Amino acid sequence: MAPEVARMETYDTKCDVFSFSILLWEILALRQAFKGMTATTFMEKVVIEHGRLIVPKTFPPLTRLMIPEAWDPDPAKRPDMKRVALLIRGDLNDMTTDEQILRRTKHMRNRSNHSLSGLEDDDE
Repeated sequence: MAPEVARMETYDTKCDVFSFSILLWEILALRQAFKGMTATTFMEKVVIEHGRLIVPKTFPPLTRLMIPEAWDPDPAKRPDMKRVALLIRGDLNDMTTDEQILRRTKHMRNRSNHSLSGLEDDDE
């Protein structure tokens, strides 16, 4: 959970960037983040002291740079999800030239954009 959420402050979508980056770290590290940490310890170490997980050097390079940005204590300094997606996509493009994978990524992005456009219509 993002520090501002844990502190019960007002928050926006930047808290989702923080949470997504924790989940991404767990997927890439194949480990549970903050395993064994109590809620009290989490509040002390992560929320108050700004402790963060170590980002392994084995993570893709752009993702390795993005994750600490996404964990910035100041939500305004965190990237938005569009930037996060661009950096992950950049790593994917660097890792493969397999057109089937790259087309699937574009296809999924188009589906997401289509789904989001339906939500925007509901907001009006």
